[in-house]
Amino acid sequence: MSKIASLVPESLKSSKPSLIRVLNNKYGSDPEVVNLTVGEPDFKTADHVKLAAIKSILDDHTHYPHNWGTLGLRKAISEYLADDLDLHYDPEVEIFVTEGASGAISTIIAGLCQPGDVVLIPCPAYTLYRINAELRELYQRVLDAQLMALDAVRPGAVCGDIDKIARDFIDARYPGAFGHSLGHGVGLFIHEQPRVAHGSPTVLVPGHVITIEPGIYIPGLGGCRIED
Repeated sequence: MSKIASLVPESLKSSKPSLIRVLNNKYGSDPEVVNLTVGEPDFKTADHVKLAAIKSILDDHTHYPHNWGTLGLRKAISEYLADDLDLHYDPEVEIFVTEGASGAISTIIAGLCQPGDVVLIPCPAYTLYRINAELRELYQRVLDAQLMALDAVRPGAVCGDIDKIARDFIDARYPGAFGHSLGHGVGLFIHEQPRVAHGSPTVLVPGHVITIEPGIYIPGLGGCRIED
């Protein structure tokens, strides 16, 4: 056994490949099978596209672009949508480019969906679609809890009361999912008094520097913490 192999935990060694991976390994090279799992095109990349990629490398266009994608590409997409599909979008603010559909869908759900919105998910569908929708609601709950707690922070406020505001709001939707204190003091060390925690009798006074960082953690789904 190699040294690297000896470092792999037993839990990982005993894990089984996903069914998608099993099917890909078994049938991925079969010319009679149409693979719809990864969006792999069934045609070769056009020569002008390959030459454009080579030219970009030679011209040193190899740095990270704007996180919406380069404006030139967004304009080209806008022109295509207008000319071929009669759809009109402003490339400056209404089109962005990601490295894959998962990132785009996650960003769109986070940006457009609000708590209480109905999200229709086709079946079968990519597994992250449902998770993205659920995490959007979870994130909003954490954010609202933090804003409510921040609004209560002032000289004379009791730390336990501030914690209770955020905790009660989270527990109303996700009982028991907020498993740590709301915040703590910050000074010479990252964790100092006062503790903004359940039952804390400490009264805030001018000069206290504290964090407010509610969180929700759901086994099998994911978690979120927002700290300021």
